Amino acid sequence: MSKDKLRIAVFGSSEVKPNQPDYENAIKLGAALGSQGWQVLTGGYYGVMEAVSKGVQSMNGTSIGITLSSFDPKPPNIYLSVNHHESDLFTRMRRLVYESDAIVVLCGGLGTLAEFSIAWVLKQVGLLSKNYPIILLGNSFEKIAYTATQSLYVKTSDVELLTFAQRIEEVISLLQVFEEHQISIRPVPVTVGIAAYNAESYIEESVTSAFEQTRQATEVVVVNDGSTDNTLEILKNLQKKYDTLKVISQNHTGTPGALNYLISLCGTDYLLGLDADDALEEKALESLYTTASAYPTAAIIYSDYTFIEREGNKIRSIRNPEPDNLVERLLLVHQRISVDNEDNFLPYGHARLYRVDCLREIGGYATDILYADDYDLVLRVAERWSFAHVPEFLYRYRWHTSNKSVVFRELQVEDVKESVRRHKWRMSMLKKA
Repeated sequence: MSKDKLRIAVFGSSEVKPNQPDYENAIKLGAALGSQGWQVLTGGYYGVMEAVSKGVQSMNGTSIGITLSSFDPKPPNIYLSVNHHESDLFTRMRRLVYESDAIVVLCGGLGTLAEFSIAWVLKQVGLLSKNYPIILLGNSFEKIAYTATQSLYVKTSDVELLTFAQRIEEVISLLQVFEEHQISIRPVPVTVGIAAYNAESYIEESVTSAFEQTRQATEVVVVNDGSTDNTLEILKNLQKKYDTLKVISQNHTGTPGALNYLISLCGTDYLLGLDADDALEEKALESLYTTASAYPTAAIIYSDYTFIEREGNKIRSIRNPEPDNLVERLLLVHQRISVDNEDNFLPYGHARLYRVDCLREIGGYATDILYADDYDLVLRVAERWSFAHVPEFLYRYRWHTSNKSVVFRELQVEDVKESVRRHKWRMSMLKKA
C-alpha cells in the first residue's frame, strides 16, 4: 500500500489578531506544514485558524476548515482550500480528531483547552492510538498539564501522552519521524454497517471480512435485529477478537428499520452496507473510499461483484455498468422484473458505499418497502445525485435458498412496482413545482 501524506489538525485561539506575534507564528507553522505536503485541518474561522490556513496556502498546500452552524453566522476565513460545515460542536470535534493523524496545539483560550483535553482523554482511554501525537507548541498548556498532576487526579503517565515543543522546527521534525515510521495508518471515514437477523450461518464470515481489510474502517457496527438463533452469541465472541466491533440489539423491525438505525448511528461520512450473509474482498474499503475521494459529489460509489454459493465457492462474476442514465437503467429493471419476470439484477450493486448525509436527507430506507428496499433506496438517490463506479470485484454476494428474491419473489415484484409508482409521483410533483 502506498504511504498516505499526514493530515494535521491545528488548534488555537480565534482571538489572535493579524500582526500579533502569535498570529505570525501560526503563519510560519502553516507554511512549514504545507511545505511537507501535509494537509492541515482547523476550525475554519479567524485568529490562529486563519493564520495557519494562510501559511498553508502560501505553500500551495491544502487547508481544510470544519466550521459550525451553531455559532453566530459568520463566513469561514478566506484561506481555506475546502470547508466542511457541521451542525454541532461534538460532531465538529470528532471530525477534527478522527480525520487527522496528529494534533498541534498553539496558544488559545477555553475552546482550545477543551479541544486538546478531549483528544488527550481519547488517547488516555485508548480510543486514539498511543502513538497519535498531541504536540503542544509553546509554554502555556505545558504549565497547565503539569499543574494538573498537583491539583487533579492526573498522573505523570497521563502527561507523558503529550509531546511538548518550543520551536516549529521541533514540531516538523517530530512529525517527519512519525511519518517515516508510518506509525499511523489512518482509518478511512467509513462505517461498515451490517443488519443481522437469524444470520448464524454466515455472520462470522461477514464481520471478519469487514476487519480483514487493507485499510480499516473507522467503525464496524452490527444491528442485531431481534435474532432468535445464535447470531448474538457469535457476535459477542467476535467482540473478544475485534474489540472495536459495536453490536447493538433491538426488537425485530425488518431489514429497512435496522438499516435506518445504522444510518442514525453512523459517526462517519460514508456507510458501506454489508449484508449479513455476504462478504467483502480485502481491498473493498480502500478502493471504494479512494474513488469516493476522487468523486466527492457522488452519493453512491459501487463496484463489481462475485456470486458465491453457500460454501463460499465462486459461481460467476458480474460487471456493473458505468453510472450513466441512472434512473433509466433502474426503470429497465422494473420492466424486467415486473413485466417479463426476469432476474432482479440491480445495476448499481453490490458493494455500495453511501454518502451518509444524502441518505439522511431522503429519510433513509422506506420501512414499508420490505422486499425491494435496496432498489427503492437506490432509485430515490439516483433521482438527485450522481454515482461513481469502481471496476473491481470487491463484494461476494452469497446465493442460497433463503435469498429474498427466492423466498419472497412475488412480494419483491410488488415492491418494485410500488417503488416505481412512487418515483413517477415524485417526478410529477417536481414538474408542478
